[in-house]
Amino acid sequence: MSLYAFYHLSFSWSSRYKKQLTDEDAARVKLWRNDLAHNRTLAWGDVDLDPERLKGLFELYFEQNADKSRQRKEKYEEYSLAFAMSQMFSPKQKELFKGLGIYRCTKFYAQA
Repeated sequence: MSLYAFYHLSFSWSSRYKKQLTDEDAARVKLWRNDLAHNRTLAWGDVDLDPERLKGLFELYFEQNADKSRQRKEKYEEYSLAFAMSQMFSPKQKELFKGLGIYRCTKFYAQA
């Protein structure tokens, strides 16, 4: 929760969870968020957590997640275009489009 607060990220599930925190836990989240902002070690019982490492791993996770989402979206757009073309043109016509470069042009305008 502290990392989400540090990066100003809010999701419906995290907002609901935050409302269920006890006052003590909410204070701990706030303290840890402040520690992250000032690069101070986060203490949790006998464990000390390095703020730079926590932030680095969190950012890496979000970058990988964004890449996967982008790839999923690109595949969806590719399949959507193929489906739309299959509804409008015969397989031989689609082959002609690919050979003439019209397919790429159509793909470009479909994204616009």
